[in-house]
Amino acid sequence: MSDGLLSEIKAQRRKNTRLLFVTLLISLPLFLILVGKPVEIQVYPVEARAEANIEFITGFGIPLQTQYLVFSDATEFMISSPGFTAEKALYEKSAETSVIEVSLKPLPGLVIVEVDGSANFEIHVPSLGLRSKTRSFQFEAPAGALAIEIDGPNIQKLVKNIEVLGRGLEQIVAVELKEVRGSIALTVVPSHATVSLDSVQVNGEDGRYQFKAAVGGHTINIAADGYVSNVLEVYADESSEVRLDTITLKPKSVQVTLASRPAKATVLIDGKYLGETPLSLSLMPLRDYRYQVRKSGFEPVLGNLEVELGKDIAREIVLAKERYTVNVEVFPASKVILNGVEKGVSSIDLMVSAGDIISAEKAGYATEEFLIPAVKLEDRNIRFRLIEADRKLFVESPDIEEVEGVTLLKLEGRTFGVPDNLRLLMQSYVPDLYV
Repeated sequence: MSDGLLSEIKAQRRKNTRLLFVTLLISLPLFLILVGKPVEIQVYPVEARAEANIEFITGFGIPLQTQYLVFSDATEFMISSPGFTAEKALYEKSAETSVIEVSLKPLPGLVIVEVDGSANFEIHVPSLGLRSKTRSFQFEAPAGALAIEIDGPNIQKLVKNIEVLGRGLEQIVAVELKEVRGSIALTVVPSHATVSLDSVQVNGEDGRYQFKAAVGGHTINIAADGYVSNVLEVYADESSEVRLDTITLKPKSVQVTLASRPAKATVLIDGKYLGETPLSLSLMPLRDYRYQVRKSGFEPVLGNLEVELGKDIAREIVLAKERYTVNVEVFPASKVILNGVEKGVSSIDLMVSAGDIISAEKAGYATEEFLIPAVKLEDRNIRFRLIEADRKLFVESPDIEEVEGVTLLKLEGRTFGVPDNLRLLMQSYVPDLYV
C-alpha cells in the first residue's frame, strides 16, 4: 500500500472520529431529556424558599435552573433552609404530577426574659408549662403568640404578650417590677363582667374584686357582652385601699327591624306610634315590648318583642285582609257565588274581604257581580236585581244612539214600521218590533 493511500485512510478515520464525537455531543442532551423527567420543588413558607438548599439523597438527577431532571424510578431529596427544620421529599418517576410541595417548619426562637427589680417574683409561661424565679430566664418557644406572666406577693401582676419570631432568632423581653403598696376594691354589675387593671385581667368572685396595685395611676376596664364598657382612672395610695362604688354597666341598645307584607303599615310600640314599615329602631334590652302593626283593609297584628342582650331582631309580619260579614239578597232568589265557589241560595250571609267577587246566577237571567272595595263597606247589605237574559241588551243599551246617520231612541213596548235596511240595527232599541 502506497504512503499516499495510507495517509488518506488515516485522515478519513480522524474525520469519522470527530463526526462521531459531535454526534454524541449533540444527541446526549436530547437523550437525557427523553429519558429523564423534569420535577419542580416548591418550598414553603416563602421566607424559607429564598435560601432553600436542595440535595439528592438517593437516585440520580441533574439540577436545572428552576427544576430537577430525574432519571431514577425513585429519587429522594433533602430540603433545608436557615432557621427551618430540614425535610425529606420522595419523588417517584411514575407519579402523574411533576411538582413536589415541601413545607419547612421554623425552628423555635430563643426567648430571654430580663427582670428589673428587687422584689420576689415568679415567671410563668402557661402554654409551655414553664416557671422560673431567675432574673434572666431563657427558653425556647415555637413561632407564634406567647403570653408570659410575672407575679409575686408584693408586686403588681404583669402579663407580656409577645410574638415569637422563631427560626432560631433571639428575643429579649424586658420586665420592670412594680412593687405593691396599696389595693383596689370594687363591685360590678353584671357579676360576669371582666375587669382588667392596666390591660391585665384580674380575678373576682360574684362581681366583687379586690386586687393589689402599685402606687400611682391605673386604668380599670370593665366589659361584658351586650353592655357598654366602662373605663375608670384611679390612683392607688401607698399602704391604703381604694374602695370604689358599685359599677353598673349600661346595656347596649338592640337593633330591631320590622317589615310587613304589604309594606307601609303603621307600627306602634307599647301604644306609641313609631313609623311605617319597613322600620328600623333601637330598643333597650332585658324587657318585653308590645307591638301592633296595622293597615287599612287588613287585620291588625299584635305581638311581643322579647329583646335580649346583644341579639338584634328582624321580623316580617304578613297582614291578612280584613274580613267581615255581609248579607247578600237576590231578586229573584238565585245561587250566590263567592270567588268562583257556590255558597248557597239567597238570602245568605258571607265572610268577605277587599277584592272578593260576589256573583248571582239564575237560569234565564243575566249574571250580576259585585266587587268588595278596599274600603270597608258601611252598608253590609248587598242587593242584586237580576234581569232576564233576553232583556240584558236592551237594558244596557244607551237611551240615544247614532247609527249610520240615523238617531235611534230606546223605547220599550212600542211598535214601528221601519225600512228593511234599519231593521237589524234597531232590534236592540225597539223590542217586539213589528212591520
